[in-house]
Amino acid sequence: MRTVTVQLRADDEIGTTDRRLFGAFIEHLGRCVYSGIFEPGHSTADSHGFRRDVPEKLHCGTSLIAW
Repeated sequence: MRTVTVQLRADDEIGTTDRRLFGAFIEHLGRCVYSGIFEPGHSTADSHGFRRDVPEKLHCGTSLIAW
């Protein structure tokens, strides 16, 4: 059996991570999508029908939500 050694050097920054890599997947459970994050007639919905108040209330900070 071979032994492998990994050395982490937190002080050596090589770049930044794109925020689009951190997203969320929303399941069609209950009313999570429709009448949840997607509600075209809602007062806080954008031009595509997505409610802008939901991510703010969840404090999730995701840049991408897929379902």
